[in-house]
Amino acid sequence: MFSQSPKIIESKLGSIYAWKHVNMINIKYIIYRLKNNVVRDFYEKSFKFINMSDLSYRDEFIFSAEQLLRQNILDDYSSELVAMICYIASRDTGYFWEGLNNFLKKRVNEVNEWTSGYISSKKFHRIPSIIRQCRPDKDYYSKVSLSNVGFFSKNPEISYYEYGNEQAENYIIREFGFDFLKMYNYVKIPQAKSDFFLLLSLYKEGGVSSDVCSVSKCSITNLVNKISGIGIVFREGKLCKNFICCESKNEILKKYISKIVNYISYCMSECIECDYELLTSNFSFNSFILDSYCEKSIEISPNSISFINHSFYDAFIDSNDEEENLSNNLRNSSFETFSLFSIDKEKIFSDIKNKNYVYGSIDGYYLNSSDNVLVVGHDRTPTFKKQVQRKISIPKLNLFKLQDLGISGHACLWYGNKYAKLDSYLSLVAEQEAIAGHWMNPKNCKNIRYIEEPLIISFGAGYGCYGHYIVDDIPRLALSKKLLGDLEFYSRKILIPKKTPVWALEILKFFFNLSDDNFITFDHETEFVRSKDCIVPSFCHRDYNFHPFLRDFYTSFHNNNTVPHKRICVSRKGWEDHKINQRVFESQSIFEEIAKMRGFEIVHPETMNISDQIKLFSETRCQIGEHGSGQHASVYNKFGMTVGTVNPLTEIQTNLGRIYGDTNILLYGEKNNFDKNGNLFFNNSIENIKKFFDKVDEEDLRRDCIYR
Repeated sequence: MFSQSPKIIESKLGSIYAWKHVNMINIKYIIYRLKNNVVRDFYEKSFKFINMSDLSYRDEFIFSAEQLLRQNILDDYSSELVAMICYIASRDTGYFWEGLNNFLKKRVNEVNEWTSGYISSKKFHRIPSIIRQCRPDKDYYSKVSLSNVGFFSKNPEISYYEYGNEQAENYIIREFGFDFLKMYNYVKIPQAKSDFFLLLSLYKEGGVSSDVCSVSKCSITNLVNKISGIGIVFREGKLCKNFICCESKNEILKKYISKIVNYISYCMSECIECDYELLTSNFSFNSFILDSYCEKSIEISPNSISFINHSFYDAFIDSNDEEENLSNNLRNSSFETFSLFSIDKEKIFSDIKNKNYVYGSIDGYYLNSSDNVLVVGHDRTPTFKKQVQRKISIPKLNLFKLQDLGISGHACLWYGNKYAKLDSYLSLVAEQEAIAGHWMNPKNCKNIRYIEEPLIISFGAGYGCYGHYIVDDIPRLALSKKLLGDLEFYSRKILIPKKTPVWALEILKFFFNLSDDNFITFDHETEFVRSKDCIVPSFCHRDYNFHPFLRDFYTSFHNNNTVPHKRICVSRKGWEDHKINQRVFESQSIFEEIAKMRGFEIVHPETMNISDQIKLFSETRCQIGEHGSGQHASVYNKFGMTVGTVNPLTEIQTNLGRIYGDTNILLYGEKNNFDKNGNLFFNNSIENIKKFFDKVDEEDLRRDCIYR
């Protein structure tokens, strides 16, 4: 099946040298037919370099090639030939010139951009709908562990297969025979064993093979459907083999496996250990592709190879080790945890089929990069700006229908003795609090309260904070209403903590036309609730990168004929001396005086009812103020606005601006210090405050064309 006639075995004496000479001779005929003296002279120079035994001249040689290519005196074809000559001449054991990748990229299909829009969670169009991962050195994942794997839970219509060492061995015996099993077992490096198996199974069945440090954050269907031929991640000028997708029997994959088989066979015959770098590493894979490119031994075209730009790939898949030890993590935890996203997978929930399921959903959303964040002065938190510049995908919004659910603390959700988690920071906070023993779990609950009425659970650990209602609780309740329909929504009770603030109840009543009769309260500190019939909505964001459902909901509340024209300064002068853990802007009075001089109206949203807040912010084209939840009222303005924030502490406002088309100007505080009560004191120089206002005015002026 796989050729045993090697082109290069890197560790074999003379193999690289022979390969270089053969390929230099082959390229010679092309060059002399070309009749380009510049290319010919460089070729002659490269041959002299090859015959030098001293590799200290390599950097000098490569520099001369790169300098020639930068001069732009060659056409594209001649430049490609120079790059190939440079690659071949400088190729060595454990080394290749990466610059050739940029020329190869021009000849293949580059998967780089996609218009912002909804994400499909359906099957793949062109390749088999299969995703596989292999962990030969880890415990085989239990059903509960498997539910927490992103490729499994976020891709509901794709078949996911996880292999431990035993499962990989059985597969290789069945599909490839004992000789391949011997090679697999000869390799001692777990990552290399995993790579070898994933390549073999990908060649046999097609689909997607991914390493265990790749974590799917939403459906990857739109990513995979843009790929033709074999899909490879292209990151910082290099090819990566952590994620590969293609149809079965792919010829390029076959040739790469042949290279690996040749190398393992050589190591076995010489009784030496396999070197990971020369076996299945990124170096091995990238050098194989470029070697083949120079040899012209594989088809190089947009139909045969797709380079997946890392920024597009990273929008769908994170690179981290959070899923690598799930079985060990569960064994060491006081309770098991499973992802609600996996609830429709029969492999996990076959024992409770038809009891717990996704009632309805809204497709996930892909957001292209944005440049809506500007910083005046020192950028103390560059991640805020980088986050909006990064492409990102948000998983679909689900409404989970659950039976026999337990609820405790800050919306800790329990099915049996397992913690049911949502994709959210607040769900993680509640889980960590439960692990620390702050909230009851099914094993230690005492004061159990049974509720017969069908419920909706949409509160979280931020139930006492205005900002969390704006970005978490209200959108979740809105999602419930949209997917349930009015009749079912109003037939259910909304469970909330007894300590829910009065103002929070009033907000919920306003947005959803509710009365006291629509709520059931419980003591989240002392009661453990059991519900026979419960609706649990997803959070409407991924790491506070927001789904546009949030925008569509809030902007439906204001007058469509409203033309934004107001300039407001959101004041936080309600701070009092006896408060603790607050933020104190010592330049506040100066800041607000300058604001009034610049034509801003000073407003105190906490003194206004919700109707007046919506009216005010829907008529606002520019708002400024200190960081705080009050600024989040920008959600009511569907046209977008200019938002100036002093001393931003989180990325929530800038991420809201991304989906609204806001322009966010940030000014970080200077000379931060804390007092004994945990209050943060900060100030800004008058010079920087004036620069901030200048930038705000400049960006606000740009919006004239939008509001006309």
